[in-house]
Amino acid sequence: MGELDRVRDRGYAVSYEGLFKGIIGAAAPIFMDQDKMEMCINAIGMTADCTKEELETRIGPLVKRYADAITEALTRI
Repeated sequence: MGELDRVRDRGYAVSYEGLFKGIIGAAAPIFMDQDKMEMCINAIGMTADCTKEELETRIGPLVKRYADAITEALTRI
């Protein structure tokens, strides 16, 4: 399974020192309707504060949960 397939399956993306040494991040999409991504929410941190495992199992799902809540609120407007 490729990285893009993993992102689609879990609903969020993670980066562990992808562009800059010591920097990590997780992002999830926000939709205005079910088929069109309008925005995203992300969390950025330092490798000194979070392991790759924590990023993938704790931070990523939390970012997705908040993105889903924002999507739900926006689609009710």
